Amino acid sequence: MNKKKIFFLPYAGGSSILYYPMRSLLEKGLNLHLIDYAGHGLRYREPLCKDFDSMLNDVINQINQEITVEEEFYIFGHSLGGLLTYECIDKLNFTPRQIFISAYPAPHYKNDTSLINKSDKELISDLIERGGIDGDDKDSLELIYAFLPAIRADFEVLISYPGPKQTKNKIEANILYTSEDQYTDAIREWDKYFDKPCRYDEFQGDHYFIRREYESIAKLIRSRTSITRR
Repeated sequence: MNKKKIFFLPYAGGSSILYYPMRSLLEKGLNLHLIDYAGHGLRYREPLCKDFDSMLNDVINQINQEITVEEEFYIFGHSLGGLLTYECIDKLNFTPRQIFISAYPAPHYKNDTSLINKSDKELISDLIERGGIDGDDKDSLELIYAFLPAIRADFEVLISYPGPKQTKNKIEANILYTSEDQYTDAIREWDKYFDKPCRYDEFQGDHYFIRREYESIAKLIRSRTSITRR
């Protein structure tokens, strides 16, 4: 019997490396597929997507290449990856068993357009405040400048999002969030977009809590997908 599959989608400016720690935590029971957006991670030589539909179609194509009608699969997305997860579920060749949306508000919530107009210094300060960068790590601060074009392009993608569809989805949705996130109230409104009530799981930390909660998130995924660690 084939292993169940799970696809991981990163946040804005992120890449598949975000999910590398998940390999040792989940690979015994799940076949992991770590998605990179064009211009990110292993696909860094490709042109960046500048609009939502282009990035969505790219993600759909990557997932469709790896799924068949017989296979059980799941999708996990953090922040931007969460919105892409929601939008791709009824556009794929086959339907995922469940989805995991992490740290992203319900899709009618309007994105903060001010980020795209900030200077490099202001944008980095904002990312430090949200927990996306360790302000005490000088190497990270120097390296982040190389990733700013990808981060800015991903913000443009978010701003170009046309808005949610009107029909409700029939699959099960797991919503991961933290009370420290500025979007907490809007995250709780995901129930409007699914036939069944969403399952909400709270974690500790800021918007980027995923980077410090691998063990807890892996435990949740194992529970919801009915797999064991060994």
